[in-house]
Amino acid sequence: MNNLYGTSLQTVDEKWRIRIASKYLPPVPEGSKEPVIERVSMIAGPQGCIKVYQPEVLQEWLEKKLSMLPDTLEGLSAKRKILGSVEHVDVDKQYRVVLPLSLRGYANIKREIVTIGMGDHFEIWAKEAQDAENEKMTFESAFAKIGYL
Repeated sequence: MNNLYGTSLQTVDEKWRIRIASKYLPPVPEGSKEPVIERVSMIAGPQGCIKVYQPEVLQEWLEKKLSMLPDTLEGLSAKRKILGSVEHVDVDKQYRVVLPLSLRGYANIKREIVTIGMGDHFEIWAKEAQDAENEKMTFESAFAKIGYL
């Protein structure tokens, strides 16, 4: 799951499953007809979204970021909060995953979701929350942030 871009709108099914959009699936391995993905790792993200990573990518990110936390009470609390939100979720043969109760509650997901590719991972947002977040920034200000304008 690298070079993940774009947006997808979906509805969560009655079993709280979503389908991983084809644009977020790994490349098809040589000699195979379909992408191979058995598990993803989900973590609570800032601003009320769920971040979805390949397990090894999240592991690497966590090791890098958590090593910067000091061994203080506040650092330990931050580590507990972050690590306590991680869920490893199996992917079925139709590329569906069940949204864990703790994370869908955190992200306030009811039925409609928006997924957004963020390079090395994708985010899952409740549609209403993403609509509100999206209104906070124009394309002009986003491009200005990266020095394009």
